[in-house]
This record gives sequence, structure tokens and C-alpha cells, in this order.
Amino acid sequence: MISQGSAEGMEKVASAVIESVGYGDSGYDAKRILGTLVVPALFICGAGDYTLPEEMKGYPALMGEGLGRFVEMRRANRLVCCERPDEFVAILNSHGWSRGREDI
Repeated sequence: MISQGSAEGMEKVASAVIESVGYGDSGYDAKRILGTLVVPALFICGAGDYTLPEEMKGYPALMGEGLGRFVEMRRANRLVCCERPDEFVAILNSHGWSRGREDI
């Protein structure tokens, strides 16, 4: 449950995702796969994150028409789902990502 998860749990999830896509020092650029996706993607980051907003704003353009959306959360940094869980869930709801889901 996203809104009830712990910061430690989200850090573990984030670390696993980063490791699986090779983000960081590995040289692997996960952006190259965005154009191959055929499912919608919602890119959410905090306005206070020192690197992601500028990079992430361009992600939807790398995808097929209408598949990608970008949301920048004010008053949040790197772990937006932990820092502002109610607002994070509201964003998911407003974009139709959690409709009918009991586990979010």
C-alpha cells in the first residue's frame, strides 16, 4: 500500500529499481526503452529534487503519442510517495492509476 508504506521500504524499492535498470554509474541509459513501451507511464518527481525534474520532463516525448505524462510535485524532493503520500495518491487517482484498486 503506497500511502501506508514506510520510508525504509520505499528506499529498498527505489534501490532495487535503480539496480535493475542500471541508473547511476553503470552507464546504462533506461531512457532508450521508453520509445518501445506500449503501456501508459506516469512520471512523478519532486520539485525539490536536484536532478530529476529537468530530465523527467522530457520522458513523455520519448514515448508514443499520449502514453507518457509528467507531474512535478511541489514541496517534495526525491521520495515523493513517502514525503507527501496523500498528495501522491491524489495524483494517482486524478490520472486514473488507482481506480478500482483496493491495495493503493
